[in-house]
Amino acid sequence: MTRAYQINEDFRNGLVWFRRDLRTGDNAALYYALKHCERVWCVFVFDTTILQPLIDSAHQHDAHGGKVQDRRIEFILASVEELDGSLKEGGGGLIVLHGDPVDSTTATGRKAESGGRRGKRGKKGGKPEEVFHFEDVCQDVAAARDWANRQPFVQHGKIATWGFGWGGTAAFLSASLAGLAGAVAFYGQSIARPLPGASKAAIEEVDDVRAPLLLVFGGHDEQIGEHDIQTIRDHLTARGKSFEIEVYPDVGHSFFREDLDTVAARQIADAWDRVNAFLHRAFA
Repeated sequence: MTRAYQINEDFRNGLVWFRRDLRTGDNAALYYALKHCERVWCVFVFDTTILQPLIDSAHQHDAHGGKVQDRRIEFILASVEELDGSLKEGGGGLIVLHGDPVDSTTATGRKAESGGRRGKRGKKGGKPEEVFHFEDVCQDVAAARDWANRQPFVQHGKIATWGFGWGGTAAFLSASLAGLAGAVAFYGQSIARPLPGASKAAIEEVDDVRAPLLLVFGGHDEQIGEHDIQTIRDHLTARGKSFEIEVYPDVGHSFFREDLDTVAARQIADAWDRVNAFLHRAFA
């Protein structure tokens, strides 16, 4: 049974991420979201790192030329359709996404939040570019840098950033800050292309980059294509920036995860060694 926690305040927006409990009845998360939020986004994410192998196997053919059916895929699809139908009966619906679940739900949460909070210009329902400024990201990282430099266990100036997904984009942007020895960005999907609704991509800030960069991508990343990676490489090269780009052709987005150790063990180990070597040079 799902353990429910007492909620003593109301919210303008809420998000319910359906994972294993694909039902509307006896669902504590959905119940409390509907009770305490004016608007609720219901989300299901097809985690491509887990489901893509099942989908690929479903498209294979047996010795007689017939398609190999994977009942797990059929069950998931049927459950999602049933859940969507149930939500529609109540006047709503299900947002179905594909990709890394953490990145997907975070991005959807930001959209939900930006639709109901006051942006930087004080407007109700601020657009994403009004809420998430590149300058704000750098100011936050700068504040963390300054705090770290005040700690007795930190060697002053021996600080670098490391981010994943949107955090990879934040790490890329932080390379413009003074006092950082380097920045590591793993599959930053918003470096070459703007966030939804934003006016520009992070790569357009390339002239401000001052710290060395290590950028890591998966060749099978459904969110970052070869063209995006080449765009990043071309811009950094044209500006004479210090950078390394490593692309692992056999893995996708968010491959650097403990639960994928058996699938991407070699790539994870190599990426870890590359980060250590990069930081060793940056801190020298």
